This record gives sequence, C-alpha cells and structure tokens, in this order.
Amino acid sequence: MLDVELLKIFLAVAEEGSIHAGARKLMVAQPAVSRSLQKLEREVGAQLLVRSHRGVDLTPAGGELLAHVQDIIQRMERVSDAVRRAARPSRPVTVGVIAGAVSASKLTEAIFAAYAERVRGVEIHVQELTFVDQFSRIEQEAVDVALVRPPYRGEQLVVEPLFGEPLALGCRADNPIARFARVDVDGILDLPMVEMIGVPDYWNDFWLLKQQRGGRAEVHRRPVATMAELRYAMMTTGGVMPISQGSVGYIASEPMAAVILDGAPLSVAAVATRRGEARPEVLEFAACARRVTRKFVNRIEGGVLLT
Repeated sequence: MLDVELLKIFLAVAEEGSIHAGARKLMVAQPAVSRSLQKLEREVGAQLLVRSHRGVDLTPAGGELLAHVQDIIQRMERVSDAVRRAARPSRPVTVGVIAGAVSASKLTEAIFAAYAERVRGVEIHVQELTFVDQFSRIEQEAVDVALVRPPYRGEQLVVEPLFGEPLALGCRADNPIARFARVDVDGILDLPMVEMIGVPDYWNDFWLLKQQRGGRAEVHRRPVATMAELRYAMMTTGGVMPISQGSVGYIASEPMAAVILDGAPLSVAAVATRRGEARPEVLEFAACARRVTRKFVNRIEGGVLLT
C-alpha cells in the first residue's frame, strides 16, 4: 500500500520541477526528500524521476503516477477524516452569520457548501447574528464559529480577516446625492448618518466614519441591530450610511439607493472562533472560509484578499 506522505513529497517535487524546490515548498530537508523518493520508487518498483542539472524530469511511470496522485491523496485524506469523525462522538456545530448572506458577501454560500462537503455526518446549525451580538454570541459559547464584520477589540476571540470590500453609501432615492454613480468620502462627511444604539462604540465609529468626520455631522440615534432595521432607519430619518458592497442589493431597492463611496476604508469580512478552540470540525469551518476566499475572491467587486 502506498504511503500518502511519500505521494505528497513526489507531487511537490513533480510540480516544482526539482528536489530542491520541492523540499523548500514542503519545508523538509533536501536529503530527506531524496530518501523518500527512493523509497517510493522501491515501493512501486519503477523509476519515477530522472535527475539532471536542470532539476527532474518524469519518466513514463512517473507521469502515470502523477496523473493519479492528487486523486489518491484526496481520497486517502477523506477516508482518514471519515475514520476520525466516526471514532469520536460528534455534537452539532453552530455557525453564526452576521446579517445573513451579507456576512461574506458573494462567498457566503460557497463557504457553507465547501464546509458541508468536508464535515459530512456533522450536524450544522446556522444562527443569524446581529450588529449588536455578532461577537458576544461566540464569546458566550452560543455560537462555535462565525462569519463576522470587524472591527473587534476583545481578547476572547481569534478574528481572521478573509477579504476587504469597498463601501457604498446607502441613502433614500430622493436624496440629491443619489443622482451620482459615485461620490468621494470627503463630499458626504457633513450628511446626517444613523448611529446604531447598542453596538460597541468602536464598531459604530468605523461605520460612522468617525475618523474622517471628526464629529462634525449630526446623527440620528436609532436602535439598529439588523440590515432591515438599518434600511428602515435610513428610510424614516433621511439619514445616509456607509454599507458594504455585499449589502447593496438588499439595502438599495426602492425607495432606497446606493452610490459607490470612493476614499473610504474597506469593510473587512472575517471568520471568528474562540481563542483556544480545539474541535477539528469547528476549525475546519475557518479553514474552508480561507480556502474558498483564496479561490474565489475575484467574485467580490473590488475585493482585496486578506488571508
């Protein structure tokens, strides 16, 4: 039976084109990589690589193995994962999402699909979080892991940024600023905004552009904790509010609108777990979020990869 670790070493060397580069990628000493390749060749009973001053070339046998090795590794890893899951009692994993699908914008569903594929047999519960409790629900262990929107200034959570996306400005469609396709942040700093009662001050400060505004503009203080409440607060007060690009489709339907906001800080989508979290099925959600983001960040208009 082939050793999956030997196959991983062979794959790295074949992809990198040299033993030296493969060893560097794996962070393994080059002599150890050479010995592993020799052992693999003995196990399969054929020469797999031809070494030269340029690096390595695959023999016909090596080419045939390479055609199958990724599938072999993935299958063996899935078997190992399944055995480990079956060997331990499993309890549900509760995943939180801030403002529903807006939490990771267009990547939210892809993250959940990838996670469900990786943890088959694990019961997944989904809980929608609000602006007020997105971090406290994880700290209080009501939620195991969550897609959130920083900033966060506590010590109990590990908050890993995934990507940043530009801000837009939400407003009523009859607001004169709605006539423009885009506006500079300096041009909207005096407009009244909606201050969200109940959320952490530092979180309010970010969305109110406090650093840029310097406390100049008036605010409408409203108990806002959800996207729906924010939409209706802007609708009834006439206030404006920076919103993430991912929420434009929800916020900006009639009688509301949104314009691109140039010069504003990015809104960051992140995945959060409790510090010291050890459950593999919980940590796997964070790993899936990172993998999906790296693969599909181009789906986010103006998105910036942060993981």
